[in-house]
Amino acid sequence: MARKIVEGISSEGVEAILFDVTKNDRTDIASYMLYAKGWIFGSSTHDGEMLPVIAGFLHFLKGSKAIGRKSFAFGSYGWSGEAVKDIEDTISNITTFDPSFRVVFNPTEEELNKCFEAGKSFALKIKNEE
Repeated sequence: MARKIVEGISSEGVEAILFDVTKNDRTDIASYMLYAKGWIFGSSTHDGEMLPVIAGFLHFLKGSKAIGRKSFAFGSYGWSGEAVKDIEDTISNITTFDPSFRVVFNPTEEELNKCFEAGKSFALKIKNEE
């Protein structure tokens, strides 16, 4: 899902960098985010919550001085799907959210196309603010 969103953003000529919070240092990610015009966050739902690594990163980010970015969240779930709402609730004090989306289990080809289109739409909003 994340790769398709990035493809959609890039198709509009907007730079997008994909970070994996399990593989990248959170301070390195945050330093890129200070200069980004928009943020996109993703997490699957596990035990009724967003993944702990995402939760930890977002709590770290809550104190950020980078206020007012456009954002959206996405995720997958099997039973309940709270991760997307949890993401929005955790950092709503520093960002405004566009409509977020989630899929059940693995995304279908149609849902992956929606991810691409969501990325394109997000990139156009970013470009229109310049």
